[in-house]
Amino acid sequence: MFPSFQLRFDILLTICYSVLDVALSDPSKSISSTLLDVDMEKSFYAAIRPKGLNKFYTYLLAAGTLVLLGLLALTSSAHVRSSKDHLFNSVLNETLGFQKIFVLNLRSRTNHRDAFSLAASLTGFHVEYIDGVTDFDAEKALPAHPAKGPAHANGDPLKAANLGSWRAHMNAIRAIVEQNIASALIIEDDTDWDIRLKDQLLDFAKGTRLLVQPIKGTEDTFLDPTNPRKSQDDHYVDIYIDTSRERTLTPISSPYGDIDRWDMLWMGHCGSGLPPADRDIPLGRVVIPNDQTVAELQHFHAGYGDRMTTYPNHTRLISHARGTVCNLAYGVSLPGARKFIYDMGVHNMTSSTDTMLRQICDGEQGRTRRSCLTVNPPLFNHHRNGPGHIPFTRNIRWSTMLNLEKLVDGKSDYIDLWQDGMPLPKGV
Repeated sequence: MFPSFQLRFDILLTICYSVLDVALSDPSKSISSTLLDVDMEKSFYAAIRPKGLNKFYTYLLAAGTLVLLGLLALTSSAHVRSSKDHLFNSVLNETLGFQKIFVLNLRSRTNHRDAFSLAASLTGFHVEYIDGVTDFDAEKALPAHPAKGPAHANGDPLKAANLGSWRAHMNAIRAIVEQNIASALIIEDDTDWDIRLKDQLLDFAKGTRLLVQPIKGTEDTFLDPTNPRKSQDDHYVDIYIDTSRERTLTPISSPYGDIDRWDMLWMGHCGSGLPPADRDIPLGRVVIPNDQTVAELQHFHAGYGDRMTTYPNHTRLISHARGTVCNLAYGVSLPGARKFIYDMGVHNMTSSTDTMLRQICDGEQGRTRRSCLTVNPPLFNHHRNGPGHIPFTRNIRWSTMLNLEKLVDGKSDYIDLWQDGMPLPKGV
């Protein structure tokens, strides 16, 4: 509750309790003597109050106080409910609606850190860095009793780089648990995003709410009729973002949906499929049509999301994750962080980080399925800037990294490698 409202409540409650005490115990006693602790005959209020009206005055003031208190409670309650809607706009703040943003960065890669810090500053958000891990003692750092030992799906032992990446991601997730952070966004330092990221996140927050928040007036009924799954004969439904927003319960702990309703928001990846009917994953899809930050289908790098091509140009989809590859950027709730620490740090470390996250989100390889949402095309992607090709970022139209110079110089004629109606750039 806001301080000003709390103060008024405290004052009125004091008056109310005093008045009720007078009215119920001794109606002839002065209210002012109760509140001001002075003798009635010496009280200013007693002096100005008509004699003979003590009892009537007491009951009248008691009733009036209760009425005022009730009206203020209703007004304040409405204000508090209204203020909860302001949580939606917190996606525009310097942590993008999360409590913190962690970026994984090797200390030796100062070039990545310089570029990322500049890009984040120019697009309006603040990050904290988590050191990458290179010095790794597998015998001491891995879970005590891995089921089969650390290995890739093909049986080959994990490389030092894979182990270091796993530990860095685990350190970021552990920070969420240790610091009791409600939610955090974890990003790898070679990641890129659209200059219009905050506008995209407004739609993303609308969409995730539609999948995880119950319909208003219910506790466990959702717009997606396949949540929870009832049969393998279930069919997916398209939930259009602009026609459905007001139908679900407003979240109170995160703009992306209450944190006890989602574990992970897989916002940056190399490819993610849509859940198939033969899996125990909700099938609903939130459709964002006419999103001009989405490239035409001819420029869309689908990865594993080939069914995206059945939708018109400039369409973005939000769904439960399935078969997702690369953990470039992902939001984690506090309940989710606790689960991932157990799943990948205490219970069993068997593969690379993104492979284990995929298994956890899909509920495969003996792992308990967690609540993971994703977006296609992704909002974050690898920025490619190596020798032999021009710099580019797949599926990102107004690339922040490509437009750093223009942003620094205050220009707005941004580079768009994926222009409508234009062929793919050479060298991409």
